[in-house]
Amino acid sequence: ETNLSIGVSASSNLEGEVATIIMAGDVVISSAALLSKTAKKLIGGFAFWNGWRCQIAFDICKLLFALSAFPFLPLMVGIVNTLITHAVPTSYNEYGELVAMDKAGLSSYLNFLRKDVLDDSRYKRELTEEPFEVDDWQKIDDAVEAGKRCLASAWEDTRTRAQVTKQKKQEVMAIVASVVTKEKASEALYRRCFPNLLLTERFYETQQKLKIEDETQQAAKRRQEKHRKARLKAEELRLAAERKARKHA
Repeated sequence: ETNLSIGVSASSNLEGEVATIIMAGDVVISSAALLSKTAKKLIGGFAFWNGWRCQIAFDICKLLFALSAFPFLPLMVGIVNTLITHAVPTSYNEYGELVAMDKAGLSSYLNFLRKDVLDDSRYKRELTEEPFEVDDWQKIDDAVEAGKRCLASAWEDTRTRAQVTKQKKQEVMAIVASVVTKEKASEALYRRCFPNLLLTERFYETQQKLKIEDETQQAAKRRQEKHRKARLKAEELRLAAERKARKHA
């Protein structure tokens, strides 16, 4: 009896597992069929998406999306943008200080002169010794301080800031150029103060050398051509003389 009950229970468990597997398979099949049916309803063939009704609907949606940005159009006008933002454009310098945005590069140039030229002991010693004048170093120092005062005052007037700072930078560069010349300055000091000018001068020197070499080559070619023509003419005269001699003979 015990063996019979065990056999009955085992067969019932097997039947339950088989029934569960069959039910799971039915669920998977029905889900796949439902998904396929839904996809067919949504897509319905590509003819619908290429139809004129669908294209008109998409064009209307795109037009509405573009018109949604129309209320923000006045913000693109310069005066309105300034009135709404009412903030002066600023930036941070290398020391982390909030300063006015200097598009002319005056602040960077002044920092360069102060740190890399005036405060450098080697160049400071050279600028205070012969052949420089006694006050040459002070001239550049005063120009740098005047440039800093110009930056501070230009902060208040946003309309003329760019023009004023650009003009002041040109003035400071002119003062430096009048003090540091090729005749008085060493090559290291001249290269430090005018790196771009030095590159330009070297470029022109290279171009001049290339021009001289090209002219020399052209002159040599002209001389060779002249000698070649002279040899051809001499050869023609010799052949003419030989023909004349044979004729008389």
